[in-house]
Amino acid sequence: YRIESLLGTGGQGAVYRATHLHLQRIAAFKVVRSDFLANEGAIERFRSEAATIAQLSNPHIIMVHDFGLASGVGAYLVMEYLEGRSLRAAIRERRRIGPSEAIAMMLQTCAAVGAAHDAGVIHRDLKPDNVFLERESDGGWTVKILDFGIAEMVGTEGLVRALEAEAEQTTTGKIFGTPIYMSPEQCQGGPLDRRTDIYSLGCVLYEMLAGKPPFVGARISEVFRKHQSELPVPPSKHAPGISPELDAVVLRMLEKSPERRFASVAEVVEAIEEANVTATGAVARRAEPETHEPESDSEPTFVDLELPATNLPRQMTTFIGREEQMATVEQALASNRLVTLTGPSGAGKTRLSIQVGLGLLTDFPDGVWLVELATLKDPALVPQAVASTLGVADNRADTIVGVLLDYLRDKRLLLVLDNCEHLIPACSEFVSLVLRSAPSLRLLGSSQEALGIAGEIRIAVPALLLPETTTAPTRAEIIHAEAVRLFVDRARLASPGFELTDENAAAVARVCRRLDGLPLALELAAARVKLLSVEQIDARLDDRFRLLTSGSRTARPRQRTLHAAIDWSYDLLDDQERMLFERLSVFAGGFTLGAVEAVCSGDGLSSHNIIELMSRLVDRSLVTVASGGAGARYRMLETLRQYGSERLVNRGEAATVRRRHRDYYL
Repeated sequence: YRIESLLGTGGQGAVYRATHLHLQRIAAFKVVRSDFLANEGAIERFRSEAATIAQLSNPHIIMVHDFGLASGVGAYLVMEYLEGRSLRAAIRERRRIGPSEAIAMMLQTCAAVGAAHDAGVIHRDLKPDNVFLERESDGGWTVKILDFGIAEMVGTEGLVRALEAEAEQTTTGKIFGTPIYMSPEQCQGGPLDRRTDIYSLGCVLYEMLAGKPPFVGARISEVFRKHQSELPVPPSKHAPGISPELDAVVLRMLEKSPERRFASVAEVVEAIEEANVTATGAVARRAEPETHEPESDSEPTFVDLELPATNLPRQMTTFIGREEQMATVEQALASNRLVTLTGPSGAGKTRLSIQVGLGLLTDFPDGVWLVELATLKDPALVPQAVASTLGVADNRADTIVGVLLDYLRDKRLLLVLDNCEHLIPACSEFVSLVLRSAPSLRLLGSSQEALGIAGEIRIAVPALLLPETTTAPTRAEIIHAEAVRLFVDRARLASPGFELTDENAAAVARVCRRLDGLPLALELAAARVKLLSVEQIDARLDDRFRLLTSGSRTARPRQRTLHAAIDWSYDLLDDQERMLFERLSVFAGGFTLGAVEAVCSGDGLSSHNIIELMSRLVDRSLVTVASGGAGARYRMLETLRQYGSERLVNRGEAATVRRRHRDYYL
């Protein structure tokens, strides 16, 4: 097999796209983590189970082609290559799956699990990540179940230890995948049987319907406690349109005692179909073709859930990473009415806002609405821009605010105000009025600085996670970094044959670090792959503003080049702020307030104003601050520093400020 690209990673290992060298067949090549096979006899049990799954003949179970052991790789499993996405991705994008579609998906999932049970195989790790929606040529989907039986290879105790170790590296409140779907008997390390999988299927069905798992917690021990002792809230309490009959089926699947659950998957299927017949008069199945010919045995397709109205644009490129930020923003909006995303130009604030809005569509019956303010020059027209987006018409400009507030008063919607930084006073005044008048409305803003309103939650949008600094990193060492994943994804759009390899890994890592993990800069650099090698791109980044100029023709003008993006931020500064911003560019690393006062004051910039000016640059996301042992230290992103250096040269002050910098440190 020739390993070609990483498809995904999980707790059990990594899956790659690969091609059989002789058959030229594309396959999914899974390498199992060595610690999952460390126990005595584990490899033989894994081999035996892989052989069992390979013998299963069911259209909803992924096909196994090969199994083997290789030096330096360990155990590997070769499976059919699927085009589509996981159920996890579908839930993340749509937040909730409608009852009819969720039932259709669950019936296919049950068909697979039932076939495995009949062959004596218990899955033990059913979760949305292991339910794959394979795209069909007619636009429909077929469910495929992945990763049978591997989870038990270390036993429950080993799995918990591994997950607890992972928990120590995460922030409090983050939800962990496998424990959320584990049955009470798994949590206790007890014997497992078919009813264990039925409980996990109940968790999956619950999450599809309700948009959240039945039990979550900040620590694994808390999740385990809830599985064992806490009664689940019926899914209908979280989402409309779920019948009492379907509620009852889900809750029985989630019974604490295995004896009180359904005894088999066949019983689950029967109960789901009966509940659906009772609620709607017909079992959810593929819509009949327009010719009204007799139904075939073909698999059901899935139609999109009818969502509230929105003008959020569908994105043409993949959204990479940001899972933690998305969860943080969604949690903030659940308990606060105004959340503002802040960060420098090119940090990805707009894209993150749109992605969060798409994920929250079903939470707002009156829709999620994006108001684009970047091209608006007159602050007085902010209310008009919002009214135009919402379709609220009133030709009398002096009354549009009143008409708009009346319209919004009883609405349950999310208003996304994008690019507020050049209209801060007007946006702040408008948002304050709206929050006082419309108690059920939520606002999500994006800006280089916060609006400064009482009750506002400011969330700084960080750069994408960078690869760790090593002299000669391998492909495997950097592929999981968000910045690398974005660069590789966009490079493939520019040059479909591009691949991350051990040979170019060091150059890719350097490019990502030198561009500070800024999404816009990375996308512009990746677009150059069709003309230059990554090594050539890296070599030319000292003149990055001339290199990074090939943005999308459909993007806003200031998003087409890196220089234009920072021009937007620079033009919003007053003369004193610009002067300090430029002079700060002489600091190549971190610096203190004392150093700024010594190096940057004078020649039109009073040392008494330095603190206030620094505060403004920090507020505008142009300077970052971090507390150290000896007090606060500051730094500028390298891209911003190079821009400031260019401006400092143009102002004719470069030699003077650099001399002060030398004298201060020497």
